[in-house]
Amino acid sequence: DVQREERATAINKVRAMMRDREGNLLIATHDEGLDIYKGDGFRSFSDIDGLVERHVWAVVEDHDHNIWFGTSEGITILDPSASGSLSSRDLTYANGDIPYYDVRALTVDAAGHVWICTGSSGDATAGGLGEWASGRKIDHADLSPLLGKNQVTALAPAPQGGVYVGTFGSLLYLV
Repeated sequence: DVQREERATAINKVRAMMRDREGNLLIATHDEGLDIYKGDGFRSFSDIDGLVERHVWAVVEDHDHNIWFGTSEGITILDPSASGSLSSRDLTYANGDIPYYDVRALTVDAAGHVWICTGSSGDATAGGLGEWASGRKIDHADLSPLLGKNQVTALAPAPQGGVYVGTFGSLLYLV
């Protein structure tokens, strides 16, 4: 049985989806930001609401229940537990927070570290891999020889710890 959810602004070009700890469906869209479906209706979150940019490629919930949105210009981290207005923080390439623009994938490993895949559709050699833990960036200069000119394209947590990294040229397992 297939049903179509309707909302005032049509959701087109869905990039990623996930359920948060409360069971809400978070829908990352190509050009409309993020839609949150709570079962009885939609709430939209875009650049007007504080999202660093409206082209959302990835969404993940970390171990502290913060929601990370990967966009074409960086990351917005939303703290849903904050009282009052939305509490968010941005991570950008311009500020040195992430390896490149265009956050294409996000994942959380068993240790609670958030892994960030950045890339560019216009430049196959641009991009990289980033890691955040306990609110701080972990540098991975040692990964450049492993990645070579292969653009990082996908991430998945490994059940035994660490993360799988997919590139245009290989599959890596990092611990």
